[in-house]
Amino acid sequence: NAFRNQNIKDIDKIIEFFHPVKTKYKLIRVGETNDGGYLLPDILNQIKFCLSAGVGNTCLFEKQLEEKNIISYLNDYSIPKPPNELKISFFEKKFINSYNSEKTLNVNSWINRLIKDNNLEIYNSILKIDTEGAEYEILPSLDENFLKEFKILVIEFHNLEFLGNEIILQLMSSIKKKILKYFLPIHIHANNSSKLHNIYNLKVPSAIEVTYLNKKLIDTYSPINEIP
Repeated sequence: NAFRNQNIKDIDKIIEFFHPVKTKYKLIRVGETNDGGYLLPDILNQIKFCLSAGVGNTCLFEKQLEEKNIISYLNDYSIPKPPNELKISFFEKKFINSYNSEKTLNVNSWINRLIKDNNLEIYNSILKIDTEGAEYEILPSLDENFLKEFKILVIEFHNLEFLGNEIILQLMSSIKKKILKYFLPIHIHANNSSKLHNIYNLKVPSAIEVTYLNKKLIDTYSPINEIP
């Protein structure tokens, strides 16, 4: 019982990591109406680049960013090319991960290369991570000097049905502390295709999509009490 009660307390602390706040910025939808679409703060006039780790079945998100002259750099080994036609963006057939190999590219190597070869400005960029679970390797590996400069993070967290596992709780706690040093969550939504799981009488979706905004852009904020 003591172990169970401690896990419930730890899960409550993780839930705080996802609880969104309201800022002065209106939220706008970019991408698909279901999976592959995300709500962003209406500051896209300040954005020049998007780094997209994970593409999958659609890149309408990046295509719509192109309409605002935002260049995306997409990486995904699981597909031969982007599923939507892109005009000014670039695709590389590699997974973003914590190490370099024939199929993978270390997240810091990726960002370093884009800065050197493509004049990437991190402070004018979005980092989008939808990597079917590899976010738990990417985020702990990501250099904080890079992380803290992004204006917006868009992250899909997967496999939340394992939140009752002690190792997963420790990992999520570390990720939470790292991100909340520099960002606040401004939108959360359960993935539309996600199943609900019962963990200690809590209904937990398998995957959730979260938008984070850099604290440098937030003057004041208030908690959002009702989440759809």
